[in-house]
Amino acid sequence: MRKSKKGIKIRIKKKRSRKNKKQKNYLLKGGWDETDDDFIAYHDNLMKNMSNLGKFETKILQDLLSNINSRFSKEFTKLDEAIAFIKTLTTEELRDDLNYEFPKFSIIPEGTIFYRRQKTNSFNSLNRAIWLDYTGTMRLSPFSFLKDVNEEYTKDYLDKTINYFGEFLMKFKVTKNLLILHFPSYASSYLEVWVRHMCIDAQNPICVDGYTLDFLKFNPNSIYKKSKSLNGFRELCILNAENVSLESE
Repeated sequence: MRKSKKGIKIRIKKKRSRKNKKQKNYLLKGGWDETDDDFIAYHDNLMKNMSNLGKFETKILQDLLSNINSRFSKEFTKLDEAIAFIKTLTTEELRDDLNYEFPKFSIIPEGTIFYRRQKTNSFNSLNRAIWLDYTGTMRLSPFSFLKDVNEEYTKDYLDKTINYFGEFLMKFKVTKNLLILHFPSYASSYLEVWVRHMCIDAQNPICVDGYTLDFLKFNPNSIYKKSKSLNGFRELCILNAENVSLESE
């Protein structure tokens, strides 16, 4: 037994084939390299503070409660009480300030437009999660490469994205106000499996209607293997796709 990159114990059979180049490339896949100084620093901090799923979830919950108390001058001791308070606030009071140092909530107003790349130009709004491009809508700079508007980033990423996710750039509209949990910047896409476990598998109530995650920082997705790690590009997961409607291609 040993721990994988995401801190989860996995069983590995000792075979000589593990030593071949193809296997090595698989183990080291991602838009970063394990020898990069920034990744080493990130990984060392990760192992110190969030070495497994339980510690990761505990830190998120603690930091979320602390941030709510600090932001709204409260003294909640239980997260349930804090979330109940959050649900009484208005869209304006929960406007996203684009600071993701700590976990926080914001409201996505009804009518907000988001984009998504697909392999087909159709959409079936089943009761399931849907992933959308948060960056291109919620901030002016940098634009998201998913929208073909920033040459600096589209040059390196766009072709890979189209080949993997699809050539159709679809536009979706939010059909109701959605309360969204924003995971902090220290929860990079390297930890996406834990984020999905919390919000989708375990259905942790703190995720409410969905979450955002910085999905190009230390991204282990093989399609971005030769690309540099990028900060600040967020992906939005809306937990129930029935809360969005397809507007146009």
